Amino acid sequence: MSEEAAARELATAALLSSRLCHDLISPVGALANGLEVLAEETDAEMRGIAMDLINNSAQQASIKLQFARFAYGAGGSAGDAIDTTEAEKVVRAYIESTKAELVWKAPTIAAPKDAVKLLLNFVMIGLDAIPYGGKIEATLEEEPGALQIIVSATGKKARFSDVTRALLTDGPVEDPLNPRSIQAYYAALISRALGLKLNLSEGEEQVAICARFPAVS
Repeated sequence: MSEEAAARELATAALLSSRLCHDLISPVGALANGLEVLAEETDAEMRGIAMDLINNSAQQASIKLQFARFAYGAGGSAGDAIDTTEAEKVVRAYIESTKAELVWKAPTIAAPKDAVKLLLNFVMIGLDAIPYGGKIEATLEEEPGALQIIVSATGKKARFSDVTRALLTDGPVEDPLNPRSIQAYYAALISRALGLKLNLSEGEEQVAICARFPAVS
């Protein structure tokens, strides 16, 4: 491995870790604050508020970790497939902590883990494309010999950044990777490893990413 390739791999790992830490720092910090109040406070009402904060923060941290386990790791059920109903629960819980709403369109099937991983990364890219909130539509469609993966994001000023667009379409990228662009870079890595081509579409206040995942025989 060349020094440049090794540096790229290290940067990828570091930036994915930063993205995960960014998602977790708020609920974990709130959890710590709640525990601190609980340790020092004697007023029953304040202790009740602290317990609510602790419970909500622990739930949010768990949701984000579950999502990351599917999106970045080898999480999920045993074997090489994940029930789409389980994937929907993970995505829906994550979306509820954002400014977006989820429309889930998928049959109840055992989908390949890599297809689910790609779908979740598409969801995160879609969320980045609608900073003012909106709608995320996640679709899995069974086709002859393939599983179609589509994620669309609809909202005010919806757009892919130039870097995201270039990374997803193997275009030239001059800017270095950063915590915002790492999601597109990682999704592109997954796609290349699977031999998939990503198709993007951009319209008025809507963007979409599509890939055809080969059916498992």
